[in-house]
Amino acid sequence: MTGRAGRRLAVNMYYLRQQTKISGPFSAQQLRGMLHRGRAARSDKVSTDRQSWVPLADCPDIVGAAVAAPAPSTTTTSATPAAAPAPVNDGFVWHYTVHGAQQETTADTGTLQQLVASGDVGPEELVWRDGLLDWVTVRDVAELAAAVAAAQAASAQAFNFFPGGGAKPGS
Repeated sequence: MTGRAGRRLAVNMYYLRQQTKISGPFSAQQLRGMLHRGRAARSDKVSTDRQSWVPLADCPDIVGAAVAAPAPSTTTTSATPAAAPAPVNDGFVWHYTVHGAQQETTADTGTLQQLVASGDVGPEELVWRDGLLDWVTVRDVAELAAAVAAAQAASAQAFNFFPGGGAKPGS
């Protein structure tokens, strides 16, 4: 692909092969959108030259970073809840569900972390951002792990009516 002055553009363009049909060229961003909307599958093949084909799932610049494994569960016995994470502005726009209903609800990473830490968005809600292959639960996203831990610690503290785990006085 060349620009106006005949300069070569640095954008990779891909052809998509779905069974016997070849279409394209597409940018990586277009292919990510097709994956998100279900119009392409990870098993579909892509090529930059129409000669060598690889599964879409094997192209990191298309599928983006995989969702990191959830952070190990930590149980805190401290009387003070875990601090909410410092908000992050990484440029991502997150789409998320509210009470399991997919809506046109979006937030940047920092705002979503605050919503999770406050309990307004629970760990079982679904989230998606550019670069993810599919919707995933909040608890399975590395960027939100500290916020989930803060929400769980605050919730545990709120229900710890009798510190020390003892029985109710007088019983």
